[in-house]
Amino acid sequence: MKNLFIWGGVVVVVLVSGFLALNTYIYQAKQAPNDAVIPNDNDMDDLDEGLRGEGEEPVFCTMDAKMCPDGSYVGRQGPNCEFAACPSSVTPAPAPSPSEPVACTMDAKICPDGSAVGRKGPNCEFAPCPGEVR
Repeated sequence: MKNLFIWGGVVVVVLVSGFLALNTYIYQAKQAPNDAVIPNDNDMDDLDEGLRGEGEEPVFCTMDAKMCPDGSYVGRQGPNCEFAACPSSVTPAPAPSPSEPVACTMDAKICPDGSAVGRKGPNCEFAPCPGEVR
C-alpha cells in the first residue's frame, strides 16, 4: 500500500511538471515576435553582386587555410579561390639575450635515487640528478 502511494505521488509530480512545461512553451511561443524576414529575389541579387563580378556566376571558396612560414594563416580568395599571399614583412622575434630572465616549464624529472629535479638555466634543461656529472 505504501509503494502504491509513493508511485501515485511520482505520477502526479511528473504530470504536473509536464503540464507546467507545456504551458511555459506555449506562452513563450505566443510572446515571441514574429519578425522573421524572408529574403526576396531582389535581396538575393544584391547578395550575389558582392560574390561575383558583373554578369558572372557567384564563386564560393572552401574555408580551408594555409600555414605560412611565419606561423600565420591565410585563406582562399578571388575568383579562382587561390590562397592569399603570405605576409613577407614579418620579422621573427629575437632570441632572449643572456641578461633577460627565462621562464621554464614546471615539469620534473625523477632521478634514479627517487628524488626529482626541475628545469633551469637559459636553455631550460633539467638540472643534473644528485651524483650525476655533466
